[in-house]
Amino acid sequence: MLSPMFDGQYRSKPQVSLRGASTQEERGKLLQRAHLEREKRELVRRQHHAAITIQAHYRGHVHRHNLYSQLRAEFDGQCSAYSAPSAVLALSRLLLIFYQESTDHHRLVALCQQWLHFRRELAAEACTSALYNFHLCRMLARCCLTLRTRPSQPLALPLRMLEVFLGSSYPPEHQASMTAKLYAHLISRGYFSALRHLLEQRVPPPDDPSPTPSPLADSLLDYITRPLLSGWEDTRLYTAVASELLSPPLTPHVCHLVLPRLQALSLPVLSLLHSLEAGSVEPSPELLYGLLQLVHTRLGVLPLSSLAQYLHLLARLLSHMTRKGRVMPGALEVELDGDDIQERASDVLGSPEELLTCCVATLLGEELPARIRLERKVGGELLEGLCALCYQLTLRSRSKEHSQAGLFQLLALNPSILLSLWTNITVMTVARSFGEPVSCLQQLARGVVLPQREAVTLVEQLSTFTTLFFLYLYTLHDTEFYREVKGSRMPFAVSQLVTMVTLLRDCYLSLHMERHLPRIINQRHRLETTPTSQEWHCLKQGIHRLLCHLYERECRRPFCPPGHWEVLSMQKIPPKLFLDSEDTPTAHVSASVLKQAELLQSAPFVFPFIERVKFFQELVLHQRRELQGHLQDFLLGPAKHVTARRNHIYEDAFSELAHDADLRQKLRVNLVNAQGLDEPGIDGGGVFREFLSELLKTGFDPNYGFFTTTQDGLIYPNPLSHLLSEDFRTHYHFLGGMLGKALYENLLVELPFAGFFLCKLVHHGRGTVGAHHLASLDPELYRHLLSLKHYEGDIEDLCLNFTVVNSEIGQTKVVELKPNGVDVPVTKANYIEYIHLMAHYRLNVQMEWQFQAFRQGVSEVVPLQWLRLFSQNELQVLISGAKVPVDVVDLRLNTKYSGDYNAEHPCVQMFWQIVEGLSEQQKRQLLKFVTSCSRPPLLGFKELHPPFCVMSGGKEDRLPSASTCMNILKLPMYPDISTMQNRLLYAISSGAGFELS
Repeated sequence: MLSPMFDGQYRSKPQVSLRGASTQEERGKLLQRAHLEREKRELVRRQHHAAITIQAHYRGHVHRHNLYSQLRAEFDGQCSAYSAPSAVLALSRLLLIFYQESTDHHRLVALCQQWLHFRRELAAEACTSALYNFHLCRMLARCCLTLRTRPSQPLALPLRMLEVFLGSSYPPEHQASMTAKLYAHLISRGYFSALRHLLEQRVPPPDDPSPTPSPLADSLLDYITRPLLSGWEDTRLYTAVASELLSPPLTPHVCHLVLPRLQALSLPVLSLLHSLEAGSVEPSPELLYGLLQLVHTRLGVLPLSSLAQYLHLLARLLSHMTRKGRVMPGALEVELDGDDIQERASDVLGSPEELLTCCVATLLGEELPARIRLERKVGGELLEGLCALCYQLTLRSRSKEHSQAGLFQLLALNPSILLSLWTNITVMTVARSFGEPVSCLQQLARGVVLPQREAVTLVEQLSTFTTLFFLYLYTLHDTEFYREVKGSRMPFAVSQLVTMVTLLRDCYLSLHMERHLPRIINQRHRLETTPTSQEWHCLKQGIHRLLCHLYERECRRPFCPPGHWEVLSMQKIPPKLFLDSEDTPTAHVSASVLKQAELLQSAPFVFPFIERVKFFQELVLHQRRELQGHLQDFLLGPAKHVTARRNHIYEDAFSELAHDADLRQKLRVNLVNAQGLDEPGIDGGGVFREFLSELLKTGFDPNYGFFTTTQDGLIYPNPLSHLLSEDFRTHYHFLGGMLGKALYENLLVELPFAGFFLCKLVHHGRGTVGAHHLASLDPELYRHLLSLKHYEGDIEDLCLNFTVVNSEIGQTKVVELKPNGVDVPVTKANYIEYIHLMAHYRLNVQMEWQFQAFRQGVSEVVPLQWLRLFSQNELQVLISGAKVPVDVVDLRLNTKYSGDYNAEHPCVQMFWQIVEGLSEQQKRQLLKFVTSCSRPPLLGFKELHPPFCVMSGGKEDRLPSASTCMNILKLPMYPDISTMQNRLLYAISSGAGFELS
């Protein structure tokens, strides 16, 4: 059936669109197709260009090959017989055009024969003709290159060429100029490098440090030294010696053959130093070693200006090697055995670090100090050079090595050098755009960025001064330090020391806070600034060490005004930064706060003591809440219960707490009286404080045996306690833990410790202290030891040796202070060592076991990091409280009242009237009666918790009583002041606990 729309046309008409293609391409595909077509066209162009280049190179290669073949044929035809010097010149021109080492070596040999045959004529022509001279230079250079590239081939003719035409083959009037021209050309083409390579390839390596050279080795060494003996003085010559002979990796040939031969020549030191100062030679440990070989053994003949130049050069070489990452500062372990560098040469053929270690050991030896002793006065350029070298040696050797080195000891023990160096540092100025020049040291203290030149000089001299002055102070006892003895060697007066402390302290703070660095130091183009951040850090460490030593002197005997050291506030430092918690947040702490927290650990003396006490108490409070919980304030939560007899508190506490007890936990104490009955009262803290106070009083009692006293009545561990108990270490560990518990619970205990013992407690490492602290242990021994320094007679007449005699329960025991000390007499040369060894034995060795156990016990309760916030004097105040009178006004202002009492009650008025009339001892007895401690809190009575409270205590027939757990005085209502005074004095002097309640 047909469709009703059929119109009779069975073919449809094509639809033609005038807009283009009917299919539309996406934009992304269109761009991708265009990009591919563009790359294809570029590839075709590159292929076409590459084809043209390859064809050009090939055509050039073919043409050169054909040309060289023609020239070789021409050369072979002309070289068949000796003709004339002009023909030799033409042959040379041909050979030097086509010469290739692999195919034309025999032609070079033949031509060398021609040159040697006409040597007189050619040498004469070379003196007047630039063309002959040019080809002669090129022929000799080709011979040198042959020595390097074909060391296994016969060497006679190339070496003969060098011998003849570098010798005396020229007329006398042209000899010097020709030799200079030829050597200049050869040295620029690697003359020394070729001869060194030939020596290493053809001569067996010598095993003996001082071998007898073979004929070949002697001949090659002669060729090496000829330019140095020719009379040609040029910087290029010594630069080539340094770069081609001294700088490459050290080999036995150079170490045992080349360097001794050069050393025997007595090279012009000034010329060598000038060439190295030009900076064209890359510094390396090998270059430093070679320089020491050639110059260090001739220091005695060096003039003063050359010596200063030499010291600056050594410092520059050492500095450059560290900045290039060759050796990290302080990474070298130097053995100062006193041997000569030639004897150690066989040991340095290893890594660059080992070689540099040998060089540093040589510089720390006795050669340089011996040369400096020849100078009457050390100053100017020589002092600056010494500072630069000492600074670099300080960076590359550990403090123990350079403190024992002769150079450092020579400079440190010379007061005039120290004074001159400090004067140079203080007068060093930097120019300003407007106004007068300003001191560099003051600019550094203010955190102002210094120009590079002034910064480098200041860092070198200030770092050297701090090192030398620290070593010097180590030899001075306190009477010499304060210039109290005749002929004191102290170069600075007390007023100068105060100024020095101020400048060094401010510089240290600026360095620590990094205010001295350029503000764009983190950008790439400033990362290689000089001095580097590592060098600034080393300067900061040197200043810090000297400041700490001066502060120790200040603690033993003040020389600065009160509060001079305390210049910063620590209110911004959060206590959580000091807690040993893994989740301590630091992401939201600013960099300046973190810097201040680090400063609090490294130099706490710059912060006020009261603020440090508050911070310490905040640290303890944070940790105590983490461990004990908040319920402890309500007498709830976990606790360790201890029952102790009042008359045997120490024994019972030791048996319960000495083994595996965490003393940071809450302790609840139940005391038993002499009748075996529990004393009344609930331990809310007061019973524990009384228990701890009595325990420490018993444990530290000298009659108990674990501690003894000095002449001043100060306590320290008894060195003979091991004779009293087999487990004496456990007792010391327990006593240390209980003292830490007192600090942990903010309980003051009256224990007068010796200063040296507290200093050991907060000292880093194993708590080793120096000889200066012996005065607080045994003043008489200290005085006798110091008398050796001023003994006018012969010390050997005293018949002393390096031993000490101990008396142990009637038996005499001799202890050697050093190996074989019984056979070593004390003389003028070693009495300083004897003083320090004797002090070290008495202060550290004799009580080592006792002290380490005690400190371990303390650290398990209170981290030593926290205790190091305080000096030994401040720690004594933290333990026992300050020796200040009881402030009755402060106590009254911070007293609470309960029961029927208030501040206006007549009984209260009578009480305060009585208290104001008490003696200082009676006031302390009152405090002990109420709070179980006789000294006021460090921060005033406002910090006493719970606060001091006076409560009505019932009828008048009762005695006053106290609840020490709550710091409450229960005062009955007495009718008159006389009765109250008698009853109160009787109560506070009875020494009873809760028995009066």
